[in-house]
Amino acid sequence: MKRHRILIAAVAIVAILSSTVALAQANEHTFVEGHVFDSKTLRPLQRANVSLAGFKDGLLYSFSVDDTDVGGFFTVGDATPNLDFYDQVDLLVQCTLSKSRKRVTYTTSFYAPLVGGRVYTRDLYIKIPDADTGCVQAPFTRPSSPKMPR
Repeated sequence: MKRHRILIAAVAIVAILSSTVALAQANEHTFVEGHVFDSKTLRPLQRANVSLAGFKDGLLYSFSVDDTDVGGFFTVGDATPNLDFYDQVDLLVQCTLSKSRKRVTYTTSFYAPLVGGRVYTRDLYIKIPDADTGCVQAPFTRPSSPKMPR
């Protein structure tokens, strides 16, 4: 009898998790994942802040933030089905240096529309000064609206 209860509970948990995954696929969320590395040592950078920002007519419409884990991995996403709504979509990395406490920032833009329901992969390499060893946990600074060409 106890085995049956455990089996029923396991089936219920799997059913709930499966429907959650199906809902995310039905909504066609867009995700970007990857790793952040020190460009000199090629070691992963832990505690770097990574954000996905979408801009339309110079205004920030979308924003998602994640901190890299011990392996430098991040994942950021957007609930908008298609990111081609935006004029510009940027991936921004900020690292507050461990010794000097200065902030290193790296920005890259996606030059093609990001389509919903897909996961894009980007590995980023950040130049860290020799005196510093990595990133420390620090509050994230929201990006300002980009200067659009006239």
